[in-house]
Amino acid sequence: MNERIRKFIDGCFDVYVDHRGREDFSTDYAGIERFADLIVRECAELSTGYIGNVKLLICNHFGIEPCKEPEHIDSETCWCKPELDYTDPDTGVSVYVHRRTQ
Repeated sequence: MNERIRKFIDGCFDVYVDHRGREDFSTDYAGIERFADLIVRECAELSTGYIGNVKLLICNHFGIEPCKEPEHIDSETCWCKPELDYTDPDTGVSVYVHRRTQ
C-alpha cells in the first residue's frame, strides 16, 4: 500500500487486527469524509485527471450520501489546481477558474 494512503487511513480510521490476524478498519461519517477529501487532493496533486468521481465512489462504497467537495482556497494554490483565466495588466491581479469535483 502507498505510504501516503496508509497515513490517510491511519488518520481517518481506527485500524485494528481481527481474530484472524487481518487488519480491519472502522470509522464514522466524518472519517470517511476526511479520507475522501485527502484522496481527492492526492489525485489532484498527482495530476491524474481523475478527481471527478473519487469522492462519490468512496462514499458509495461505504453506503453513505455523497460528500460535499472541500472548500476552495481563493488562490492559485487551491487543491483543485485552478486555471489562470485573466491577469489585469494595470493591477496585476489574477483571476483563476476553479474546477468542480462532481
